[in-house]
Amino acid sequence: MEDFRIAHDILQAMPCGCVSFDENGIIEFVNQSMCDLLGYETADLIDQNIERIFTISSRIFYQTQLYALIRLNGKADEIFISLKAKQGEVIPVVVYGKLSKTLDKTSIICSFLTVWEQQKHHHSANTDDTDRPYSDKNALTKLKEEFELYQQKLDRQVLMLLQRNQEYVQLSKVLSHDLSEPIRKIGIFTDLLMNHSVQIPDPVAAGRMGKIQKSVQRLQNLTNSLQQFIYVDNIVEETTVLDFSKLVAESKNEIIIETGFSDFQIISDHIPGFQGRSAQIGVLLKELLQNAIQNRLEEQPLMIKITSQITEQNSYQVNKTKYNYTDHIKLEITDNGSGFENEYASHVFGLFNKLNNKSAGAGLGLALCKQIVSYHYGTITASSKPNHGTTVTIMLPIWQPV
Repeated sequence: MEDFRIAHDILQAMPCGCVSFDENGIIEFVNQSMCDLLGYETADLIDQNIERIFTISSRIFYQTQLYALIRLNGKADEIFISLKAKQGEVIPVVVYGKLSKTLDKTSIICSFLTVWEQQKHHHSANTDDTDRPYSDKNALTKLKEEFELYQQKLDRQVLMLLQRNQEYVQLSKVLSHDLSEPIRKIGIFTDLLMNHSVQIPDPVAAGRMGKIQKSVQRLQNLTNSLQQFIYVDNIVEETTVLDFSKLVAESKNEIIIETGFSDFQIISDHIPGFQGRSAQIGVLLKELLQNAIQNRLEEQPLMIKITSQITEQNSYQVNKTKYNYTDHIKLEITDNGSGFENEYASHVFGLFNKLNNKSAGAGLGLALCKQIVSYHYGTITASSKPNHGTTVTIMLPIWQPV
């Protein structure tokens, strides 16, 4: 306790500004020098966002570069930005930042030194100097224009998604009746003809009927897979903290019942809880297990290993200029099956893409997995080597975005 008081007194007495804030930018500590520089009281800044003391241009720089630099490298040295005092005065400073991690908390500590004279010599996208004026008003106007463009783009994308959803509904109706019913009738009449050929033996006709039956079965499997692919996003379910081990056990039992194959073993680490939709994650696991069974090596028992670790990932997947690092769970599902050439690692997640033409699947299993992972704002990849198995890596947010 005495050491903490001494450290606190030292920080308060420092001739430069010092601020500590959490991962969300909420200020936890500010020393007196910083308050004097900006004209604030300590109470005015505690529990406020660090961006409050930045100029508009510095906020942009902080969001797009400074925060990411500190998170990735653990520190940032000699970064020139501008602060905005309580009365609106622009104060050029140089920043030194460092990432501080404890067992249950992550903070960013920054020191700020004024550079009134050096401002004449340093040029940066985030500084306000006479050679490169960047007024807050102009920056705010530009941001509003960009925001309007993003809103228009988002509106068009939402409209496109609504239209696509209507197309999916129409397609599901076609699959559930218009296509499934003729296939069903072909199967019935083929069975009747097969029964008739048993009474009147005709090897040629029986062989042809057998081929028709196999084709009908493939068509039924295809329509069922397409229906599942379309319906998976219509599963109405709230996100909950998942019991992953329980889902693995349930998926294993269902696969054994459906395939009749039970000669495989699943070895799983303790998987920490994370948010998700139980029914969809259950479908995901079933598809991965079924894929491993279909591509197993006959000469050895099938082994499936599941491992996990907590990591930090940028929640922005499309906008590469934005950074928001959040906790993710990295799941790795590894089997000792036949594998494939790694050049097809992206190809296997496409619709109807099959590398093993002998398997009974329609080529939609991994595409369905990718769709489910996308609904959970995650990513899925695969790496493989012929006769050395496959590893599927899934990255999911610990907490699903609201």
